[in-house]
Amino acid sequence: MSLPAFSDNIDEKVMQLSSEIKCVVCEGESIKESRADLAVQMREIMREKFQAGENKEQIKSYLVERYGEGILFNPPVNGSTLLLWASPLLLLIGGLFVLRKMTK
Repeated sequence: MSLPAFSDNIDEKVMQLSSEIKCVVCEGESIKESRADLAVQMREIMREKFQAGENKEQIKSYLVERYGEGILFNPPVNGSTLLLWASPLLLLIGGLFVLRKMTK
């Protein structure tokens, strides 16, 4: 009788991780919400990897390696994403600079 609890625990882990991964077919949807065939396949891959004993970070790394960092809702800060993370601040500073020049 402990098998369903194990399965439920894995399903919870899959759903939690699925909410952090963008669907590459559906714009703006996580694979948790998506019904696209690819999203279903990605959730099944997660389920199999959790059952094999892999943890969340190992599975996420596998998916990023396979589909690229663009699938992450919160990409890590590194050299290739630094401009992405800094752009709101840079735009704000640039806008304030332009506003100041216009009011003089």
